[in-house]
Amino acid sequence: MKKLFVPLAFIFFNEFALAQWTTDSTVNTTVNAALGQQNIGNSDYDQHNLVSDSAGGVIVAWQDTRSNGAIYAQRLHSDGTLAWNSNGVPIKQLTGGGNLDDPCITTDGKGGAIIAWHEYHSGSGDSLFAQRIDANGNIKWTADGVTICNDSVTNDNPQICSDDSGGAIIAWSAHLSYNESIYAQRIDSNGALKWPTNGIAVRSGALYSPPSPQLCSDGVGGAYVAWHDIVTLSQDYVQRISSAGTLLWTSPGVALTTSSPYTTEFPRVCSDGNHGVIVEWAQTDYSNTYIIHVQRVDSSGTPLWTSGGVQVSSHKGNSANIVPDGNNGVIIAWSDFREATNAANIYTQRVNSSGNLVWDTAGIAVTTADKVSGYYSSPSYRCSIATDGNGGAIIGWIDTRSGSSNQYLYAEAVSSSGSLQWPVDGITVSKSGNFGCYNQQIISAEAGKAILVWEDARNSGATNLYAQKIGSSGLLPVELTSFSGSASNLTTVLAWKTATEVNNAGFDIQRRPASSQQWATIGSVGGAGTSNTPHNYSYTDNVGVAGTYSYRLKQIDRNGAFTYSQEVQVQLANAPRVFGLSQNYPNPFNPTTMFEFSVPTDGRATLQVYNTVGQQVATLFDGTAAAGEYHQVTFDGSHFASGIYFARLQFGDRSEMRKLLLLK
Repeated sequence: MKKLFVPLAFIFFNEFALAQWTTDSTVNTTVNAALGQQNIGNSDYDQHNLVSDSAGGVIVAWQDTRSNGAIYAQRLHSDGTLAWNSNGVPIKQLTGGGNLDDPCITTDGKGGAIIAWHEYHSGSGDSLFAQRIDANGNIKWTADGVTICNDSVTNDNPQICSDDSGGAIIAWSAHLSYNESIYAQRIDSNGALKWPTNGIAVRSGALYSPPSPQLCSDGVGGAYVAWHDIVTLSQDYVQRISSAGTLLWTSPGVALTTSSPYTTEFPRVCSDGNHGVIVEWAQTDYSNTYIIHVQRVDSSGTPLWTSGGVQVSSHKGNSANIVPDGNNGVIIAWSDFREATNAANIYTQRVNSSGNLVWDTAGIAVTTADKVSGYYSSPSYRCSIATDGNGGAIIGWIDTRSGSSNQYLYAEAVSSSGSLQWPVDGITVSKSGNFGCYNQQIISAEAGKAILVWEDARNSGATNLYAQKIGSSGLLPVELTSFSGSASNLTTVLAWKTATEVNNAGFDIQRRPASSQQWATIGSVGGAGTSNTPHNYSYTDNVGVAGTYSYRLKQIDRNGAFTYSQEVQVQLANAPRVFGLSQNYPNPFNPTTMFEFSVPTDGRATLQVYNTVGQQVATLFDGTAAAGEYHQVTFDGSHFASGIYFARLQFGDRSEMRKLLLLK
């Protein structure tokens, strides 16, 4: 089923529409109804605050400052409706001073989630807490959460993964007077801590800067933890912890590089699908050329790919993210600087289970659209990636295209063979006006679909959360760029335009009078099938009865899947008994445009089209016209050259002229 993106102009919708996936890229779906500062990416490197609800929807956890500090959560069903309180469920709220931030989230294995966060109170240090919320939005553990660590030092940057038994493993940074360390704790489904109080040390001593650990499940109750290790010549390491809290590899862990390069970013990790781990990092030889690398390490701690890791691209790149390819390999997406010095583009690559590059050795360009310099340099603009369930991926990113200073959200689908499924430079997910998008993240939904969640300040000046589901069996969405309705006496003229289409069978036109909640299909218009060029559509509904009517489009795929556009509303009334010729619509046009005219009394009227030298080129109406009606005629310019034309209405000794522009 494809998604339709409709501009706000001419759109009228009820409150219920806001609780479902919108089809408007300037509206999107709100995660909660309450206004106030909401940050899903409070930590630049925190990418774990979305989790699947295992039913095609998503659970979101965020920092919220609508009243003091708080952590909130919300679940969106597969259809985009809010599953919990419309304002979100409070996981923890502060009534006095302090701060809550860095929320991270993982599944509880039953449609709910486990959420961990950092909490600061003046004079009492930094602590970590966790809470479980079930699929119905009910808090399951003790009020205010279970204490993960509270040892009077600074503990922050929590990350979380499932323990594969309904509980979770949490890793974090411990700041001990510039003696940075990494600790971890396991909590079961009942909220009981399974490892020693305040956690076990994964890496202790003299890391000098916050290590911001990354982790993923090992599939058998334990976890892999990776970090940036400055004390050992700035290399990256990975360590495995058993379900019992035992470090399984020699301290400090498996080094991902074999020489002494300078690694520049915190590593990213994901499962290899065989109880091992795949790690991504960027490194340099001090020449200011940052290269993306990946390495696969098996469950015993043996690197499986080339020594020092597989070089994903020879070009400067950073801010990468990774997902499993479903076949013991990985798909990487990153910001790449090969086309420009300061601005980046998005590239992607697949590495198979043997460590070989599957796609073009230079990588696949997801977008090379012109953009304002520097918008990929911040982790806030890091691209996100989710598996499509078919060996490919869906990638989201934010950029600022030429001609605009706004940061909009885009997405692209890439197949398992490396083919882009949607237009080059992606589809527009959010085009929210003058404020732009930030901290976008993505999660897989049903096969071939994904949900993006991001923050922007379109309404209140404070950042609020929005979401959008995209994708349909790897097919390109139908991007509806306009949909409008105009009234003419007792007739409605609908017009819409698509930018791109794939397997679009067509549109059913549906109408609903203001006095009813029932929609009726009144006609249909065939689609363009698969097309990357714009198409204009129109439909005329001769209603015959005055009143207020709502219209919507039901876009239908060739496989029978469908989705609805937003509504337009039209007021129909009887025409006055006056002489007049309306401006044609649309104008400019290609190839057809429509005129309306009325006459004060019954009588003969003519409507003719002339070129710029005064030659008559078409007669649109020549006959008796009734008074009190809007008469509609269409001019088809298919066989005429582009240029300016004039339409002239003649009624007795009265005439009126309109200028029209044909652009092909």
